[in-house]
Amino acid sequence: MKFFSRRVRNNGIEALVQRNSDLPAFTQLPPEFDLPLELKAAEAKAQADVQSGAYDVTVVEAIEGQLPYEKEIDAKIERLRSEEEVRRILSEAEGDHFVHHALESTEDSKGNQLSYAKLELRAHHLETDLAAAEESRAELGRILRGEKLASDDTDWSATEPSVPTSDNRWQIVLRPERLKLWFTTVGLLIIFGLPEGYVLRRIIGTFLHDEEDVELTTGLAAMLIVFMVMVPYVCGTRLVGCKRRGNANRLDKIVFLGTALWVLFGVALALARTDASRQIFESEQRAIAATGGTAQTFSYVPTLLMWFLAVLAVGIAMMFIKVLTHNPVRADAIKLDTTIALLRRKLSKLRSELAAVTNHADFKRRMIEKQNEARRHVYDVVLVRAGTHVKRHYRDSLVTMMGSPDFTTGLTSGEVA
Repeated sequence: MKFFSRRVRNNGIEALVQRNSDLPAFTQLPPEFDLPLELKAAEAKAQADVQSGAYDVTVVEAIEGQLPYEKEIDAKIERLRSEEEVRRILSEAEGDHFVHHALESTEDSKGNQLSYAKLELRAHHLETDLAAAEESRAELGRILRGEKLASDDTDWSATEPSVPTSDNRWQIVLRPERLKLWFTTVGLLIIFGLPEGYVLRRIIGTFLHDEEDVELTTGLAAMLIVFMVMVPYVCGTRLVGCKRRGNANRLDKIVFLGTALWVLFGVALALARTDASRQIFESEQRAIAATGGTAQTFSYVPTLLMWFLAVLAVGIAMMFIKVLTHNPVRADAIKLDTTIALLRRKLSKLRSELAAVTNHADFKRRMIEKQNEARRHVYDVVLVRAGTHVKRHYRDSLVTMMGSPDFTTGLTSGEVA
């Protein structure tokens, strides 16, 4: 019969690792399973079984099944694993709540809380708006390329505006195409409105015989500007529409009436201002004649033409520029290009925030999964191996104690292992 060699006993984990190198360190075992105590309990049980005479050494070495104490070890291992399975299920549920909390409470670099659900909803709305804007822009592009007419059967074909190439907000908003559009709309009204307002204020001041009353003359001039500037603005845009529809020989009624009223109003202002200038000039000439000087004749027609041009020049320039530049489809395309670029920029930022939230939640999820995987490994692998080691130690102890009384005494006292 083969017995184990005599050696100094070591109850620490080093002995376990030396004997079974694939087992992890003792600190990786579950806290419910104290390996040194289990090994001592196995030795005590082996000694009790030997003393009771329940086993014969030949039977112990030859039996293929498990001994009762070994079954107890398996039952204990299975109980610990079942308890851990319940804890693991609860831990996974808690982990899901932890991940959900991470999705709804991630903070950005500025300390603002980011909610995945809210960000996802905003992103969905932005994507919907972006898709609608891109569809409208594609429709305008077909009109500008001459592939179809506008909804009013007008041919607004022209060169397509250049799209924004930068994702910088200011470079999108202040790009040349948009500045040009602003100049031909709002910019013209401001630039031409200022000199027109100055002329009208001078005329009104003459009527009131008080050009120094700035507030009154400016207020009345501002009201007249709306008519003297906006009428040629609107008439110019409608003239372009008539030409684009092929009705250049048939003037629009609004264009005809608006232009006629605008010209008549300009003539009336020029006549009134010329008459006022004539009265002032004649009054000055009478004063000169009274002092023995030579009186001069008032140049009525040149003065009338000067004031007529002064009143209508701004409106004429406005109408001329609108006739050359007005294209509502191209203007809408420029606005849509700006809207699309800003929406894409906002959506890109939103997707970055969504990615940050998702990455944070994924990190939490991976961390929880790794923790659960480690715990599963401890109970499903490490604990099972430790149980196998205890059972083997128990059977080895049985064989050893049955082999020699002197050797058994040494093993019990701790002198041998």
